[in-house]
Amino acid sequence: MSTTNKVPTTDEIYASFPNIPEPIEGEPDAQTMRLLRRALKANAASVHSDRGGGQHGHLSQTVSPTAYLVVSNNVVFDIPGDPGNRAIIPINNFTEKQERAAIRQHAEDRREFLLYNNTRKALLRVIIESIETEFIADLEDENVGFEDHTVMEILTYLGDEYATIEPHELEENRNKLSDPFDMDKPFPVYIKSLQDIQNYAEEGGQPITNDGMVTAFYNRMKETGMVEYDVRTWEDKTPANKTFTNIKAHFKIAWRRYRNDQKTTKMAGCHSANAAMVEETADAIAAFASKAVQDSEAAEERNNKLLKEIAAMQATISKMQAGGHGGGGKQKPPGDRGPAVKATTCPYIPKKDNGNYCWTHGFIVGNSHTGPSCTHTAPGHKTEATRANTMGGSLAGKTEIEALK
Repeated sequence: MSTTNKVPTTDEIYASFPNIPEPIEGEPDAQTMRLLRRALKANAASVHSDRGGGQHGHLSQTVSPTAYLVVSNNVVFDIPGDPGNRAIIPINNFTEKQERAAIRQHAEDRREFLLYNNTRKALLRVIIESIETEFIADLEDENVGFEDHTVMEILTYLGDEYATIEPHELEENRNKLSDPFDMDKPFPVYIKSLQDIQNYAEEGGQPITNDGMVTAFYNRMKETGMVEYDVRTWEDKTPANKTFTNIKAHFKIAWRRYRNDQKTTKMAGCHSANAAMVEETADAIAAFASKAVQDSEAAEERNNKLLKEIAAMQATISKMQAGGHGGGGKQKPPGDRGPAVKATTCPYIPKKDNGNYCWTHGFIVGNSHTGPSCTHTAPGHKTEATRANTMGGSLAGKTEIEALK
């Protein structure tokens, strides 16, 4: 809506609403009331207001003050009072400039008051046209109809009379706030589940406070054990900044970083397995060379054959190193946040399992490669890690090793 002094009429506001619901046939129930509430919220939010943070229009007319604070980043919507038809100018106490400022302020206060009330009347019209008269007849005054009621008064009445939510249902709904969060699922899905819990509590007349929503959200993130840095930085925020709006934005960034780290670590796992293949091939070459030297009684033809095999293996290594498949530099380490890397499928499968394990490179490593002997360690490398207790290390190659058993 415009911020000029022109105030749209009730009919104009009603005509601008984006969601006019179908009339409810017969007695309303929980499902039809939920749809009606949703339409009223959308319509109220579409009528602009600078109050309550200036981002949610007149939404405050369709939800409780507690629920509005959760949505508005803890900013209260002050209901405009009636400033009267004329500005009050103290005699002989105002300069001409002050008088003009007082008149302008009165005009704006008057505009906000009329807009608020015209919006209320338009929202009431949506309710009246959606509910058969007999179900709200005792709220109607013979002189002014439903005009002396707020939207929330009528919604509360309808909920109490026709869509009652039992105390045990409200408790079960609130307990859902303790459901664990899966970091591998889309973040918006979790946010939607929290909003559904809040909406249901609101319908039952027991909306969850901003602090309640924030505490539940924080506990779920902390329990994942995957975003410890972001948990600590959230704890450092001032109480005024610990709002539901802020915590959503804070941990959404953490979730994105975690997902990116996971993708990077999976790629590093395959590269580590390729490096292990190079190392195992090098070990085989050394064994062949030693055998060729020591076996002095072997025929020259056999020695020549062994030398050709060695040359072919060396050519294979050179080709792999030139193509970037390991051995040419330090391997990209796993991410430094999150749980152990999931087993990945890599192109190299060893002929046999040497039983070695490296915290940085995983299950497929060379015969002389172990956690303590690793020369290309990632930050946080743990030399004492084993296959039985990986201590959060790489799981690269685990699937291939298990396939050999």
